[in-house]
Amino acid sequence: NELLSRSARHAQELIGWTDRLVRVAKLRETEEDRRLRHAACLMSDIGWRVHPDYRGEQTLNLITNGNFGAVSHLGRAFIALSVFYRYAGLSEENEPPALIRALVPPNMDERARLLGAAFRVAHLVSAARPGVLPATHFRTHGRKLMLVFEHRMVDLVADRVGSRFKALARLLGRSGSIVRR
Repeated sequence: NELLSRSARHAQELIGWTDRLVRVAKLRETEEDRRLRHAACLMSDIGWRVHPDYRGEQTLNLITNGNFGAVSHLGRAFIALSVFYRYAGLSEENEPPALIRALVPPNMDERARLLGAAFRVAHLVSAARPGVLPATHFRTHGRKLMLVFEHRMVDLVADRVGSRFKALARLLGRSGSIVRR
């Protein structure tokens, strides 16, 4: 993170942002799930310098082949898939290699897709700049998940942010909307 990302501080803020998402969406998460999610947050921006057409694949290879002593092969595959989905997107035409997906059970791949979708929203909103994500909040109302922007950040709201947030909400089995406060 400190060597390859645009901002190490942003990655720490992303950890807090995804912590809030997990809490508000009432997602079940083991301590190991949480640890891997935090590690994925730290690696979520390591491919920003790679050509956009190859970011997903290059970061997937970098993470799966990385030497991370405290992370198992399963954990590395999960982190790699999460970051892959962040860069490559969630469409079926941009699927990760079957070999990597075969390393994780279906529920872990689903969590990696969800986390990748969250990264897609967070990085689009913040452009990896520190100080932006703490000015956004999550709320729920029934089956609706809302991303609330503080007044000073409403200029960041755009159609693309809304569509990515709705995709994230769909993965959670909810509808999604953006709220300007």
